[in-house]
Amino acid sequence: MKKLFIAAFLAFGAIASFASNATVYKYSPDAPKSKRYVLTLDSQDCHVYPTPLADIAPFDIAGKTVAVVKVNEQIKSFDIRPLSKKIVSKLLDDKTLQFEISEPCNLSVEINGIGHPLFIFANPPIKNPPKKGDKNVMFFEAGKLHDLGLRKQLPSNTTVYIEGGAVVYGSFRIGDRETGSQMENVRICGNGIISCEKIPPAIEKRGPSSQGIEFHNTSNINLEGFCIVQSPNWTIPMFACRDVHIDNIKTVSEIGWDDGIDVVSCKNVLIENCFLRNKDDCIAIKAGVGYAPKYFNHSLPNNVENVTVRKCVVWNSIWGNGLEIGFETRGDEIKNIVFEDIDIIHTQRNPKWKEGKEGTFTIHNGDRAKIHNVLYKNIRVEDPENYLIDIRIMFSRYSKDKTRGKVCDIRFEDIYVTTKEPLKNIFEGFSEECSVSGITLKNVFINGKPFAESKDISVEIGKYAEIPLVE
Repeated sequence: MKKLFIAAFLAFGAIASFASNATVYKYSPDAPKSKRYVLTLDSQDCHVYPTPLADIAPFDIAGKTVAVVKVNEQIKSFDIRPLSKKIVSKLLDDKTLQFEISEPCNLSVEINGIGHPLFIFANPPIKNPPKKGDKNVMFFEAGKLHDLGLRKQLPSNTTVYIEGGAVVYGSFRIGDRETGSQMENVRICGNGIISCEKIPPAIEKRGPSSQGIEFHNTSNINLEGFCIVQSPNWTIPMFACRDVHIDNIKTVSEIGWDDGIDVVSCKNVLIENCFLRNKDDCIAIKAGVGYAPKYFNHSLPNNVENVTVRKCVVWNSIWGNGLEIGFETRGDEIKNIVFEDIDIIHTQRNPKWKEGKEGTFTIHNGDRAKIHNVLYKNIRVEDPENYLIDIRIMFSRYSKDKTRGKVCDIRFEDIYVTTKEPLKNIFEGFSEECSVSGITLKNVFINGKPFAESKDISVEIGKYAEIPLVE
């Protein structure tokens, strides 16, 4: 009896030891696989998908999970960002790193610098996933490579489901950019991968033909879970759309004009829990630009209103900006914009651009809009370069309107910046009527010191700009 009890106990222990809170995905044997990283989660292998700038590892998580990363070189230094996550980690040997994750999160594991990190995408399960065979559902199965082709047109009332472990090559288009006809009720979800890597190089020129997932005059949009890699142009642009929810989407690319999410003349947009790593702007809010003849002459709205970006991780590479409003601002108003509870882990300077003004928080009013009621709150900035705040009204190479707009009522609150180099700030208007005013900085800290006391910043107040109120 005693022997039976011991055997039963050992069997239970064996089962418990293999129980895991992580669910890994099944990929095709032909799916690309990292040659740099090997990842295990509670001792089970997790597929690591390679891209030119970083390797990515998506999986589902339901609780505490032990991750072990093996890399093909000696580990001399490492960071796991966002630092605010306070991930507990240790080296097992000179090529192996171990850490724990307890909840859904998006992490950048940077070994020996930022040259080629591993992105950990610990996903919550998709809510209310569709079933294969459901009406109006396009279903991409796990364990397969799917060639979608370019600009797959989706009708209204459509759900696209990309299972974790599916890799879909191609791009989507919703709506008609020439006619501006109205679309509605489109959901694209699932924890799989959309790859734009097979888009021919000839399409890498600017223009909507090479955008990743583009929406035109569409209402009730829901995007959830997936990762989209290497878009050779704007990754997820939305033109004149309404009632948009983007949740836990990951954009990973290093190509010119590869903006992460472009909100163009949209209303009622919520972007949350996303990870945006792009060479160009990570978030860009614009008005009246469609890259199509007479696009906004179809009685479509030009203004932007009620946009919230929260709980995201942002890494802006050597073009563009982290959180951008502009340059194209061809509407009467851009208002009620909130950036909240965000980790900006890198904003990089382009070493080839001596006069470049890439920055972290930027408003570039290049047309006629009045930009007002903008709040930046509870944001952590870890490794910024060049400009921290850049707010200007100007003519630019993107300008179309003959008149300039205004920028007013902009508030920065509870901003915590850690920097290794001095940061610039600029505030500049255009004329007496087209000015920058009502800028407030409350509880903005640079390396632990209040903004007004910091020696790690410089501030330039140009013409037609009020001195910001620092509280």
